[in-house]
Amino acid sequence: MKALSDENRLIRQNVSAIQSDDQRIIGVLIAERGAHNTGHGAKQAQNPPPHTGKELYNIASHLNEAMIHFNTMGVATFANQKAKELYRSIGYRDEIVGMSFDNLVLSAYTMDDVMRQRRIEHQEVAVGSYILNMVAVTVEEDNQCLGVILLIKDTTENKMKEKELIFKSAAIDEIHHRVKNNLQTIVSLIRLQARRSANQEVRQVCHEIINRIFSISLTHEMMVQNDVDLIDVKEMLWRMVHNTKSYSIPDDFDLEIDLKGDSFYSRSDTATAIAMIVNELLQNSIKHGFPGRAAGRIAIEISCRERCASIQFSDNGVGFQPNQTPKKDGLGLKLVRSLVKEKLCGDLKVESSAQGTAVLFEFINDDQPHTQPPTTA
Repeated sequence: MKALSDENRLIRQNVSAIQSDDQRIIGVLIAERGAHNTGHGAKQAQNPPPHTGKELYNIASHLNEAMIHFNTMGVATFANQKAKELYRSIGYRDEIVGMSFDNLVLSAYTMDDVMRQRRIEHQEVAVGSYILNMVAVTVEEDNQCLGVILLIKDTTENKMKEKELIFKSAAIDEIHHRVKNNLQTIVSLIRLQARRSANQEVRQVCHEIINRIFSISLTHEMMVQNDVDLIDVKEMLWRMVHNTKSYSIPDDFDLEIDLKGDSFYSRSDTATAIAMIVNELLQNSIKHGFPGRAAGRIAIEISCRERCASIQFSDNGVGFQPNQTPKKDGLGLKLVRSLVKEKLCGDLKVESSAQGTAVLFEFINDDQPHTQPPTTA
C-alpha cells in the first residue's frame, strides 16, 4: 500500500507475515521503497498519461461503473470518482491512485494473468456485504500493451432485490398451496355433511357448492404448479371438463363434452371468474338441459385475438326461455351474469330454443402477453 514516511515522503509498503515451522505467525516483514521508483508518484498519478488519451478519462468520469487504469508496471494511474467512492465504501482509507493492481483487483488473478490473457471477467466477486462484477482488459495500440483497465460494477442492490423476489415468490407459492389445501378441507367437510343428510335437495345443494369451490381451487393449483400468476385458460377448462366427466355426470347418461379453440393466458382473478362461469354453465346444462334423455352434447369454443377474448358454450338440450327461468333454477344464470359484468367487464349473450342453448361471453384480456399455440387434449 501507499504511505507517508516520517520525513513526509511518499513510500510504498509491502507487508508479509513471518511464520514458524508450525505455521504460527511470529512477526511481520515490512519492505519499503520510494514511490518515485515506480515512475508514478502521487503528483504524476493524478494526471492522465499521454498514451491513454484524455477522451478516455473524460468518458470515465460519466460512467456508472468504477474504472481504474494501471500502467504496465501494475500501478494505478487513474481512478474515476465511482471507483474512489466504491473502494472507500468497502474499507479502503488511502488514495487508490498509486496502489498496485494486486492490492485493488479484489480477486485471485494477477497483472501478469491479464497481460497474458488480454481479458479476464469475473461474473461475481463478494467483498464483505458487497457483490461486484469485475472485468480486467488490456489497453493496446499498434500491438503494444499500454496498460490495463479494471471495470467494476456494484450489483449488490440488484442481488438483494433478486433475493427478495425469490423469497416473495416462495411465500406466494406457499400461500396458494395453503389456500388450495384449505379449500380441499372445506370440500371434504361439505361432502361429509352431504353424506350424513337424508334430504336429497340438501345433497344436491352441497354438490353444487363443491363444484363451485373446485372451480376456485383450480386456479390456485395451477399457480402452484406453474410458479407464475398467469393461467392457461384452455388447460384450466380441460381440467374442469375432466372433473365434470368424472364426478358430475350420472352413470346412465352419455354426455359428450367437446373443448376446442385458442390457448390464452390470464391472471388468476380473471381465470377464476372464467372458471366459475363455465362451471355454472356446465352444471346447469347437465342438471336442466337433458331431461328424460340418455345422451347429449356440450361444446365449448375458446377464441382470443390480440386483446379480445370470447368463450362460447352451447348444448343440444331442450332449451329454456332466458327471461322466464324458474326462480329455483335462476341462481346459476344470475351468478354468470354477475361474474361477466363485474369481474370481466364483458358482454353476455344467451340464446335458447328447442334445439339447445348457446351462451357467449366476450371480454378484454389485458393480461395476455402473447397468444399461445392451441394445445391438444
